[in-house]
Amino acid sequence: MLPYIYSVSWDVSKNNSSFLRALSMDFSSDKKTWDINNEYLFGKSFLVAPILNPQYTPEKIVKTDENEGWNKTDASKKENSFSNVDFNQNKTVKVYLPEGADWFDFWTNEKQKGGQEIEKSVTLQSIPLYVKAGSIIPLDPM
Repeated sequence: MLPYIYSVSWDVSKNNSSFLRALSMDFSSDKKTWDINNEYLFGKSFLVAPILNPQYTPEKIVKTDENEGWNKTDASKKENSFSNVDFNQNKTVKVYLPEGADWFDFWTNEKQKGGQEIEKSVTLQSIPLYVKAGSIIPLDPM
């Protein structure tokens, strides 16, 4: 992706653009993008939807006390809850694809219409990554 990053760098320098863009910057006519804060555009071609919530393990809140430090009673009850978790299992996340463009899944090349929320299957090795239809993506042959 280095050639793409270089071309985005040129656009950032030449046109006072931005590497990371809120969806509403490029899709202002789609009112659903105005409040989306868990997706962004990388350059003007890639839609990135990072995984923000734990997918495989429960999120635990560890209480601290400024006088005592970590709550050691909870730490003493430490249990190995990861032994029965299948980290190879696919999970799903919701991704909104902005209206005004079609989108191609970067990993599978599957085409999706814009203006809809989809359920994307993810693993630990991949995140939802979409390319706006009609984009020219220079890639380095590896």
